[in-house]
Amino acid sequence: MHMEQVAATETHVGHEAVHARGFAKRAENFESVNMLAEQFEGDPHYASIRAGSLVGSAFVLVEPDLPGKAEKVLHVLVQHTPREAWKSGKTIKCTLSNARIAGLCGLNKRSVVRLLALLEERGWLVRRYTRANQRYGAGGIDLRPLARRLPELEAAYARFNEELREERERLHEERLDIPAPVESAEDPEPGKVTSASRHDMRDNLNLYNKTSGLTDLVQEQAEGCRPCPPPAPSQTEPLASDKDLVCLMAEASPTLQRQLESAHLEELLCGEPSHTALQDVSRSIGWLVRQYVRIRPDAWQKAVERHGWAALAAVLVAVDRQGIKNPGAYLFSMLQSSILRQTIHHNLRSLCRQGGGNA
Repeated sequence: MHMEQVAATETHVGHEAVHARGFAKRAENFESVNMLAEQFEGDPHYASIRAGSLVGSAFVLVEPDLPGKAEKVLHVLVQHTPREAWKSGKTIKCTLSNARIAGLCGLNKRSVVRLLALLEERGWLVRRYTRANQRYGAGGIDLRPLARRLPELEAAYARFNEELREERERLHEERLDIPAPVESAEDPEPGKVTSASRHDMRDNLNLYNKTSGLTDLVQEQAEGCRPCPPPAPSQTEPLASDKDLVCLMAEASPTLQRQLESAHLEELLCGEPSHTALQDVSRSIGWLVRQYVRIRPDAWQKAVERHGWAALAAVLVAVDRQGIKNPGAYLFSMLQSSILRQTIHHNLRSLCRQGGGNA
C-alpha cells in the first residue's frame, strides 16, 4: 500500500509539478531520466567506492560544461549510499537533506537545489518528492540513472587514457628525432662535470637532512645505502574494517592508482580485494616510502607495528594532499598521533574531495 502511494505521488509530481505552483519544476526529459532509473537492474562489478572513483575521474570528461560544484555534489551523494545497493539493483537513494549536502560541499542551500535540478536535467539522478513538495524523509535522491551510466564514464576514462598514451608516444618519437648536441672545444671535460654533479647532489642531500628537522625519521643516505624493505602490516589477513580502509585508500589516492596494476585496482574499487591486491598496495606504498618520503627502515617498521594499515594510509595523505611542502615532516607528525586509526578515514575522504595529488 505504501509503495502504491509513493508511485502515485511520483506520477503526480512528474506530470503536474511543472504547472502547479509551489512544486519543484521538472525538466522536459524527466520521463526519460526516470525510465533510465527503472532500467538499472544491478551490476556485480560496481560498488559505491568504484562509482565514486569514476565520478571523480571521468565526470568532467562527459560533462565538461557543468560547474565543478556539480561533480562535488554528485560525489557526496555517492558516498552516502549503501555499497551493496549498486550490485543488487535495488533503489540507490541518498536521504541527505539539502542543508546537509550544502554543509558537506561548502555551498548554500539555494546552490544545492540548483545543482540537483541541473544534474537531474542532464540525466544523472532523480529527485523524489511528495505531494507536499518534501524530498527529505520520503524517497530521497535516486542515483540509479548514474548507476545506469557508469559504463559510459568507464568508456570516457579509457578513451582519455588512450589519448594520453598516444600523446606520450608522439612526444617520445619527437625527442628521438632531435639530433644530439655536438661537443665543442670549450666544453669542460666529462669527468669533471660528473664529479661536480655528484658533489652538488651530495650537498643537496646534506642540506635536506639538516633542514628537515626529522632526526628520527629521515633516511640519511647519500650513496650506496641499502633500501628499506616493503612495508607489511603485522596481520597477514586484515580485518573487515582494514579492508574498507584499503579500498578507501585506492579510491582517494591518485598516486596509488597509478602504481597499482589495473586488475588489482578494479578489485579494490569494487570493495573485494584479493590477497595479491593487498600485497600490491603494500609494495607500492613501500616504493613511495623509499623514493619520496625517505623514512628509516627501523622507524617505519615501528610505525607499521603500532598503527597497521593506517600507517600506510598516512603515507598516501602526506604524498597526495595539496600544499604539503615537506611530506616527511607531515607524515612524522601523523605517525605520532595515538588516534591515527580513528582520524585517517577523515583524511582520506578529504583527499577524495580534493580530487588530485602532487607526487
